[in-house]
Amino acid sequence: MLHTGQMVFMMRVTAGLTQRELALQAGIPQPNLSNFEKGKRDVMVSTLRRICGALGVRMSELFRQEEECAEPAGVKLSRPRIEALATAIIGRKKAKTKEDAALADLFKKIMPGKKPGASGVRELYPAWLRLRQILSGSDIESIVARVRDAQSRAA
Repeated sequence: MLHTGQMVFMMRVTAGLTQRELALQAGIPQPNLSNFEKGKRDVMVSTLRRICGALGVRMSELFRQEEECAEPAGVKLSRPRIEALATAIIGRKKAKTKEDAALADLFKKIMPGKKPGASGVRELYPAWLRLRQILSGSDIESIVARVRDAQSRAA
């Protein structure tokens, strides 16, 4: 389950704001925002209201999204589907379904190998969080391992 700080983080990155920019707009110290996003610190409702105001979202939207992210969506991953996803991620074949194409695109954004620029970092964290909403940690690890295996065989 994503905690409220992670939801703020995802909204901040999606909005294209740095921690410093959001902290200035919300009128809070940047280290406090950082610790809140990492789950190391709780914030008062008044502070959360200022953060949501700076992000342009209602607090109810923040908690609604948190509830929607509580459990992975339950995507079924068979071994053949993992193999097909891995080949789509490394670009050997196209994904067979729209759902698999969307998953492959998310994995392409999080896979190591190239150093992301500023725009890449802005895509990396939301992509990772979205994958965590869809798949379990072990499913993500299985796909990443399969992709690495396929890449090493191709090299």
